[in-house]
Amino acid sequence: MVQKKVAFCLLLSGVILLIGLSTDNYMWFTWLYATKDSIDMQWYMYFFYSVLSLVVYIFGIIGSWCLGIYFVCVSYLLFKNAFFIFVDRIIAAGFVMLLFNLLMALHAKSGDSIILYGGFLGYTFNAIMSDHFFIYSLIVKLLFVATFLVLVQFSWFSKIMRFFTFSLGLIGCLPLCIRMSFLCCNVVEFCFKPILQNCKKFISLLLAFIKAKAASSRKKTIVHEYNKLLSELYRYIVPHITNQHSQVLIDDKCSISLVSANSKENEEPIANDNAEKVVGADVVNEYNSIPAVFFDSSTNSQLTNLLNKEVQGKAMRLEEKLKRFGISGNIINMHIGPLVTVFEYEPAVDTKLSKIITLEDDLAMVLQAVSVRILAPIPGKSVVGFEVANTQRQQVWFKDLFVSLAYQQGTQQLPLILGTDTIGNEIIADLALMPHLLIAGSTGSGKSVALNSMLISLLSKKSFYDMKLILIDPKRLEFMSYADIPHLIFPIVTHPKKAIDVLKWLVQEMDIRYQKMSAIGVRDCKEYNKKQSNKEEQFPFIVVVIDEFADLMITVKKDIENLITRISQMARAAGIHMIIATQRPSVDVVTGLIKVNFTSRIALRVASKIDSRTILDTNGAERLLAKGDMLFLDGMAGQLKRIHGPCISTAEIERVVTHLCRQAKPMYYDIDIVLNENPTLTEQEDNLLYQQVLAFIEQTNAISISLLQRKFKIGYNRSARIIEALEHNGLIMPADGSKMRRVIR
Repeated sequence: MVQKKVAFCLLLSGVILLIGLSTDNYMWFTWLYATKDSIDMQWYMYFFYSVLSLVVYIFGIIGSWCLGIYFVCVSYLLFKNAFFIFVDRIIAAGFVMLLFNLLMALHAKSGDSIILYGGFLGYTFNAIMSDHFFIYSLIVKLLFVATFLVLVQFSWFSKIMRFFTFSLGLIGCLPLCIRMSFLCCNVVEFCFKPILQNCKKFISLLLAFIKAKAASSRKKTIVHEYNKLLSELYRYIVPHITNQHSQVLIDDKCSISLVSANSKENEEPIANDNAEKVVGADVVNEYNSIPAVFFDSSTNSQLTNLLNKEVQGKAMRLEEKLKRFGISGNIINMHIGPLVTVFEYEPAVDTKLSKIITLEDDLAMVLQAVSVRILAPIPGKSVVGFEVANTQRQQVWFKDLFVSLAYQQGTQQLPLILGTDTIGNEIIADLALMPHLLIAGSTGSGKSVALNSMLISLLSKKSFYDMKLILIDPKRLEFMSYADIPHLIFPIVTHPKKAIDVLKWLVQEMDIRYQKMSAIGVRDCKEYNKKQSNKEEQFPFIVVVIDEFADLMITVKKDIENLITRISQMARAAGIHMIIATQRPSVDVVTGLIKVNFTSRIALRVASKIDSRTILDTNGAERLLAKGDMLFLDGMAGQLKRIHGPCISTAEIERVVTHLCRQAKPMYYDIDIVLNENPTLTEQEDNLLYQQVLAFIEQTNAISISLLQRKFKIGYNRSARIIEALEHNGLIMPADGSKMRRVIR
């Protein structure tokens, strides 16, 4: 904005310079004497015109010297990449084209010569021939062009000029050639806008790659830089391609291939012989966010606010039935949602709410509805709510929530897309605030789809640097689509005994994080990360997702309950959060110890009122509709909300997973190594690892315990011993707070 103001001031000063340069200065004095003799001019008027003439004369003298410098400054400001926007340049070029076409049309209509017929080109030609009049005319037009290029930076000017030009075209004041020029300008802007927007980034990346290649002498470094640059090119150039339902895939061979997002090849992960998923693999490319084109568009028609005859008929029957039962009142409002319609009923003052609650089945029969749920009263209102299932159900699509402002511009640390409420508002929860979530639902209720939508919403917002995942799936089918994504710490856990080991490691990791936070005097991982200048030392979020929790409770109940209880009690400050799902929310599965630490819960359709009370402490979940209809108990607000979960297909999930797998290889921890340090390791094995660490520090400038843990997949204790040995041998600097140890060369 400062550059715009500077350029605008330069233009205004240039106008004054141009007036002085292109004016016969002696004409002012001649006019003054003639005016003085012809009229009775007061002395102050004469003085004013004399001063003005002197100023113009001075400007005329210095203008010939300063005008060139002025145009150089304006050109520099206008065409500096950081100041100018490519799209605005197209708009400005369109206006300038209209101006000169109009000039050309006027000359042609006046019957001028071919040189004048050329308009701007003709003036330029005559200026080359040293005709002073044409030199001034050329300067005027150059200044006019510069003025347009500056003014067009402001949105209000662009809108006014667009409206003005379009209006003249409609009433026929503009010649055909000018209207065609304006049309062509808009076509060029529409077609090439995405490409021109990224030209600047493309050129800078290309130059950076050339410099990196010239400065590097090692092939490995060149390939690494090339991969990073390709990733940047993918990030800035692909948007106009993804809008055509395509995606760009960058493989380890440093080649870019274009694959249709709807093709069958894209539905399967593309195999790469050179991209073998090994423990400790390095990142291939920088993290790129998930584009919306990966998700299917909605096929539903938009909901209307007008009450149709069906809803009005239900409202009349509802009031009539309540009057027959001796309940008087009126329906004051109705909200039509995707699955249900909410009728807000204001009963009489002397009406008991307990009398209304018992009428659910009777009202469902009268209204011919699959289900009727009564809210007596609606929280925060003095009315009773009747949630009546719609005859025609409209599907909630994941993409509609993905592109919503509530998700894209939300401030949630760990955003979970839950769905829409009964009136169509998007519900985006924050797992970091819950801090754990318990989900229950019978077969066909939509529990698996809800889990998938939550996982995709997390993966779309959080990179594998900021969030790690642990997936436990005793059924061995639900999470297989997420195999080998870079967010995983361990391969997908399917065996109950292995799940116990993973949770034990999680408790160990939680204790280590608490030790590090206590050492620098912070209370949670968010404050800890703020004090870490190096991203390698920051704590990423760890999200544990357990499906079919009942199977684990049947096989290893005692161990799993103790571990889950301890993690749920203490893990929030350490940045560790859990999502647990089960089909059978009985008291032997959702025990009191687990339930008290999972204050946020979701109940989909369950079999009985007992199951509903087990998960929510209240009835209602047994009357829900299937396929994503849920009740969400917000642990922070303590309120119960009815939410309609979104639909996400397997093909959409596979597109996202393929996109993530192309960016990095998974870095799996070996649970047998990181869980417990092996006391029987031989001295030869220790020496071998120490030699590997020595070779590693030759290629880096700083090292830390956590870096060795990730690089060599060892536990905390063993990594700490190696750091102590390196410091004792004088290879690294002593500890300086939480900073990384600098390698001594």
